[in-house]
Amino acid sequence: MKRLLVIVISLGLLFLLAGGAVADWTYTVQRGDTLQAIAQRFGVSLGNLRQRNGLWTDSLRIGQRITI
Repeated sequence: MKRLLVIVISLGLLFLLAGGAVADWTYTVQRGDTLQAIAQRFGVSLGNLRQRNGLWTDSLRIGQRITI
């Protein structure tokens, strides 16, 4: 019984930890958006947002989809 409990708890922790790694959101750029404003809105750093989307500059296009 104790062994089963350990297995269930371990699997639960595994799912919790893995869940954060695959939770990618996408955002569609709208008129007036800036990369800095999007980063602040979603609580991520500007550098992280650039890196995740392969961006070298802050230039965005309306309708562009970026990963948060």
